[in-house]
Amino acid sequence: MAGTHDGGRCSATYSARVRPAIVSLRLRRGSGSWRVRSGALLLVGISVTIAACSVSAAGGPQGVGGGSGTSAQSSQSTGPAPTSSPTASASASHWALTWSADFKKPGALSKWLYYSGGTGFGLKQLQWYDAANASINDGGQLVITADRNNGGKKCWYGPCQYTSARMETKNTFTQTYGKFEARIKFPPGAGLWPAFWIEGANVYQVGWPACGEIDVIEPGGKNPYLVQGYAHATRLRHQAFLTVSQPITAGFHTYGVVWNSKGVTWYFDGYAFSHMSSYKGWPFGKPFFIILNLAVGGGYPGPPNKSTPFPAHMVVDWIHVYRHVAG
Repeated sequence: MAGTHDGGRCSATYSARVRPAIVSLRLRRGSGSWRVRSGALLLVGISVTIAACSVSAAGGPQGVGGGSGTSAQSSQSTGPAPTSSPTASASASHWALTWSADFKKPGALSKWLYYSGGTGFGLKQLQWYDAANASINDGGQLVITADRNNGGKKCWYGPCQYTSARMETKNTFTQTYGKFEARIKFPPGAGLWPAFWIEGANVYQVGWPACGEIDVIEPGGKNPYLVQGYAHATRLRHQAFLTVSQPITAGFHTYGVVWNSKGVTWYFDGYAFSHMSSYKGWPFGKPFFIILNLAVGGGYPGPPNKSTPFPAHMVVDWIHVYRHVAG
């Protein structure tokens, strides 16, 4: 995620469980077409028309705070200089599915581990993580719910004000390189911090950011027109920003990365908008695991306000992971 992650990791506890459907949501996708401004993107190889929003590369957060009003290119990096050029992703016919979470099958939540606790996780987040806040709705979609707390839990700052869920595949699935993508609808509202990200499986051995982290999508809650992705490593922070014409919270979108030995490319609804080239000694050439979470508060989004709607729902339709097959 956009902020530092070294604090509070090892103090978290895990649980694993399966919960029946308790939430039902009906959602509708938007329509339109992409309009790319001349020179706006760093990685342009083909012309694509997709049901989505119009695109520009202006606006976006600067630094961990994620505030709007500052200018940003579609891709920014701080760290080692790249050693290779951006490359187009492989043909879809050369991708083999290696792992998926479609949430329609019995036991779909059992492949996940769940954080438990309210330590703030080194980021002064306000939520207590509870596996009970992850459920499957009537449509066979994962719903991570952030809500005001009534359970008397104790967080780092006193009685917990909010509950939510964080889930990961560290002990059930990891992969080195490939295509990672998910179809997600994010909740609107100030102070909400949802994310779909992957992290080096050796995080507890080498710590963060030495383990490496790729944030496929990490909205900050302050600018719903901004698609935000990041990568973190020692002496590296890559920022992948894309401004669209409709709030991404208005419907489902597909967020993905193609990750290989040459670098990482970020995609929004199938459109490549940022690339980070590999460099000597980068920590991204080893197994990574998947994380989904919906945090509340913290330095990145700031606290919720009176207009933030609760309960807030992060709805995940599916997650697919592929490995490139040559030939």
